[in-house]
Amino acid sequence: MGGVAVAYLVEAKELYLIGMDPKTGKELWRQLASPGQITPGIPVTVQDVGDKVVYMRPERGDPRFTRLVIADPKTGADIVVSGPAIVSSSLSSCGADVCTTARRSVNARGTLHRLRVADGKLAEEPAQAAIPAGARSIGDGGLLDLGIRSPQREEFALFSDNKVRWRIPVTDAFPPGYSTDYGWRFHHYESQKLIVGNIYPDVKRAPDSSFTRQLEGRAAAAGISTVDGSVLWKEPGADLFCRGAIDVEDPATEDLIPVRCRYRGIETYDGKTRQVSHRDLSVTVEGFSPTTGKTTWTVDAGPADLLVEPGNGQVTAGRTTVMARFGAEPLAIDIATGKTTVPASDATFWCPRKVEFKYRVPMRILGDLIYDRYGEAITSICDTKGEPATQPPPSSVTRSVGTNFDDITIVATKEGFTAYRTEPA
Repeated sequence: MGGVAVAYLVEAKELYLIGMDPKTGKELWRQLASPGQITPGIPVTVQDVGDKVVYMRPERGDPRFTRLVIADPKTGADIVVSGPAIVSSSLSSCGADVCTTARRSVNARGTLHRLRVADGKLAEEPAQAAIPAGARSIGDGGLLDLGIRSPQREEFALFSDNKVRWRIPVTDAFPPGYSTDYGWRFHHYESQKLIVGNIYPDVKRAPDSSFTRQLEGRAAAAGISTVDGSVLWKEPGADLFCRGAIDVEDPATEDLIPVRCRYRGIETYDGKTRQVSHRDLSVTVEGFSPTTGKTTWTVDAGPADLLVEPGNGQVTAGRTTVMARFGAEPLAIDIATGKTTVPASDATFWCPRKVEFKYRVPMRILGDLIYDRYGEAITSICDTKGEPATQPPPSSVTRSVGTNFDDITIVATKEGFTAYRTEPA
C-alpha cells in the first residue's frame, strides 16, 4: 500500500497498526488501534479506501468507543479522523467513503453510518429511517439482513447510494427454517450485477454447545440480482467457497473464482475441548456459473479434510490451485479449470494457522466478558503430509499467500514478518 507494508501487531494486549519498509523490514510508523465492538470471531484485517489505509483508534476514557481514521500508509499520518462511536461491523469502502454500523451512545441502537472523506464526518445514512432496528450488513454490495424475526417474515434488502433498492423475503431464496442467525457467506459479483450466497439451518446443541450433525444437504445456496432482488437460481446442498476453505482470485478479473463444495459424512463438535471431528467424510468440489448456478466442472475429492474445516484458511499450491487433502494420497485442484494433480513427494506449501489474541478491552456477550479476538492467519512451511518443512515453496506459491512489492514478498509467520525474494508473474 503506497510502497509500504501495513499490518496489525499485538503487544501486551494492545493492538497497533504499523507500516514497514518492505526492503529492510524497518518499522516506519506505529499507531494505536482497536478491533472495535465487532463480533470477536470476525478477524481484524487491514482495510483500505483508495490508496489510503482505514482503521479504528480507541477513544481515551472509554475504549469501547473508537474513532475511524483514514491515514497515509507511507507515514501513518492522519488524513481524516471521525468523532467517537461504538462500531459493531467491519469497515468497508462505499465509493470514496467508508461505511460501517455504529452508534453514538452505549444504549443507542447500531445504524448504518458513512465516514465522509470530504469533511471527516461520521454520519448516519439518510435512508436509515427505512431500515428496521436490528438490521445488519451480511456482505459486500450493500446486502442487509433487516433483523425481522418470527412471527414476521425474515427479509433481505439491498442498500446502496443512500437508498433501499429492494426487499425480499428470505424464503424467496432459501428453504424455510434457514437464517443468517446460523451463519452466512455472501459475495458480490459487481460486474455481473448479482450476489451469491449461503445461509444455514439451526443445529441442536447440548448445554455445553456440543453437537453432532449430518453434513449432506445442510447448506443452501442462491444467486440474487442486485438490480431488482429477483432470485436467479437456487442450489440446495451447495456450500459456496467451501465453507471459506477456497478463496481464489481470477488473475484476469481479480474477483473470486466461483466454486462450491458438497459434503457428506458426520460432523461432531465437542464443546469442552472445542474440537471438530469428522467420520465417513466425502467432498465433491464444483465450479459453477454465478449467473445461472449451473455446474461447469466436478471433482470427487474424497476425504478432503482441508476443505471441510477451513478455520485456518486455504493451503495454496499455485496461482489458482489449492490443496484438497494431505497424507498418503495428497490432492491439489486448480480452481480455474477443475484439473487435479498429485504434488511431487518433495513439494512444500504454506500452511496457514488462525491467529487468536487477547485484547485488553472485553466484549460482553450473553453475560460473559470476552477478551479473545482473531487476526488474519499466520503461516509456516509444510510438506505433502502437512508436517513442518524447511524448503520454501516456489515463488508462485509464496506470492499467492504473501504481500508483494516488486520482487519481494512478505509473509506473516509465528516468528514475525519474513521477506522472500520472488519472481514477479
